[in-house]
Amino acid sequence: DKTYFLKQGKFNISRPFVIPSGIKVIGNNTTILINETHPFPIFQLKDVKNVEILNITIEGKPLTYSNNKDYLQKVNYFNVISINGCNNINLRKIKFKNIEGTGIKALDSERINIEKCFFIDFGHASFKDVGYSSDGIYLGGDKSIKSIKIDSCIFNNIGSSFPQGNPPWPNDGDGIQILSTGYANDITITNCEFDKCS
Repeated sequence: DKTYFLKQGKFNISRPFVIPSGIKVIGNNTTILINETHPFPIFQLKDVKNVEILNITIEGKPLTYSNNKDYLQKVNYFNVISINGCNNINLRKIKFKNIEGTGIKALDSERINIEKCFFIDFGHASFKDVGYSSDGIYLGGDKSIKSIKIDSCIFNNIGSSFPQGNPPWPNDGDGIQILSTGYANDITITNCEFDKCS
């Protein structure tokens, strides 16, 4: 197993961090800025196990009302942390702010622990029936999603409640969405706070 320490400061990236098995990534007042070249995941985990990511802020530009349907449908598929076919993934003390898409998307995985994370200001307000959504956490897949623990996280202004009091039409986001065409089991959500979430 290897541990990588990220430097203090704010950083732009041009491609995703592709994380292999047995890796720990630790930030130190580290902020990763989302630029205009996405959608791509900031952290991509596929078919890996025993990974830990902690103490990082991931921040986009302040969100506004948008009537650009093509753009909204593009960022609809943007996931900050993408987890697919993984086992034993620990995400702790990660702050997501001003996110156009989904914070954490986990598909067909097991033993995912999400602890003490912040999900703040997700999704552009948009017009009706645009086919756009932004979730704090999305759990699903075609096979199975199981043994998921979400503890002591804060969700604020997610989806239809953003921006406060001024959505001409809401987007269809959720604080936590569980939507699996396969098998979903043993999903535990404890000590979380939800405010202005759809």
